[in-house]
Amino acid sequence: MGASVSMSDQVVSVVPGEKAGIDVTIRNNGAVVDQFVLDVLGGAASWATVEPSSVNLMPDQEATARIEFAPPRESAVPAEEVYFALRVMPMEDTENTVVDEGVVDVLEFHELAAEFAPPKASGRRRGRTRLAVDNLGNGMAFVALRGIDPADEVGISFHRHQVDIPPGRTVLVKTVVRPWKRFFRGPDKTHKFDVDVTPSHGTPVKASATYVQQQLVPKGLFAAMGLAVAGAVVIAAMLMTVLKPKVVSTAQAGAPSVVANSSSSGPSSGPSSGSSSSNPSSSAGPSSAAGSSSSGAPSGGAVPGQPTSSSPEPTDFRIVADPQPGPKYVDFPYTPPAGKTLYVSDIIIENPNGDLGTLLIKRDANVLMQFGLANFKDMNRTFAQPIVFRPGQRVVVSVRCDNAGDTRCGTSVYFNGQVR
Repeated sequence: MGASVSMSDQVVSVVPGEKAGIDVTIRNNGAVVDQFVLDVLGGAASWATVEPSSVNLMPDQEATARIEFAPPRESAVPAEEVYFALRVMPMEDTENTVVDEGVVDVLEFHELAAEFAPPKASGRRRGRTRLAVDNLGNGMAFVALRGIDPADEVGISFHRHQVDIPPGRTVLVKTVVRPWKRFFRGPDKTHKFDVDVTPSHGTPVKASATYVQQQLVPKGLFAAMGLAVAGAVVIAAMLMTVLKPKVVSTAQAGAPSVVANSSSSGPSSGPSSGSSSSNPSSSAGPSSAAGSSSSGAPSGGAVPGQPTSSSPEPTDFRIVADPQPGPKYVDFPYTPPAGKTLYVSDIIIENPNGDLGTLLIKRDANVLMQFGLANFKDMNRTFAQPIVFRPGQRVVVSVRCDNAGDTRCGTSVYFNGQVR
């Protein structure tokens, strides 16, 4: 006897943060008046309610209750099927408790948050910060990043332009900001920039930050140089006055000795004098030999101004990369002259059409630099320490083109440096 239970639906779908419900009909199949207590069991019990929670029924009488499911909008509530059971327990006939089962289909929801840590970067040639992207949803988030400077004064690049974030997790992406133009002296310049965080599903979000560009010459350097020059002037003045050395002429001291030797030579002075007169070169032999040695080129030495085999030679070249759109990188190599070492000191990356994708500069298969094409149209780099390519190593420009349709990328890289 006891009671019987029937649900309007065995499966109900709900999005976290919203509500969904099903109706339940309870019938008293017993012979006495009874009170029936209703509650929900299983994984959905913590966010399910039954109204009313109890009903009083005469024999063969029915009543309707409703189960409401309201999972919280949290990443801790996974998108999955959750089984539940409705228990109907009579207070008089407790042995005839009835249980009916159902399924709650918890759906995915997508929510992102993004901010920079720290929100302000500074530097002379570049600024560094990190973008924190939070997945507040209950499913995987596949996110693409794109830097935006409304004033077109800086370029924004990322360690990774696409990130996959599990639910409830935060990913930190290294971010570098570089100014297009630099200045040697002057007040700091402030640049504001944004980053679009676009998921494959859901609503994009935006994060904003500030880059403070500083002068190339460190503050206080000119003052230090002035002090150094003043100190050098003081030291030079001391050397010219207090510490000036005394110079003694050895030529005047030696002249009387020569005359004295000549007058004391006696009878032999005549022939000696005649010999000196008839052959002037003999008395000046050592002196003239020394003079000749000092004026000529050193024996076996290089002639001044003559380039040697190890002298550096200036060189430059341009690599044009025009791949079709696709998911793979396409290599465009350049091989330096045979037996030469290439030293690259400057590069200029040209993206005149604003193509989308990623550009790599590699030494053979080793990636040296990575650039997001969406962040700039033209970019130049000067290296204090040149990039070295040993004999046999290739310079490779590799591009993955993300343009829409069949539009080829039209990027190129100009290299300038030396070979030796």
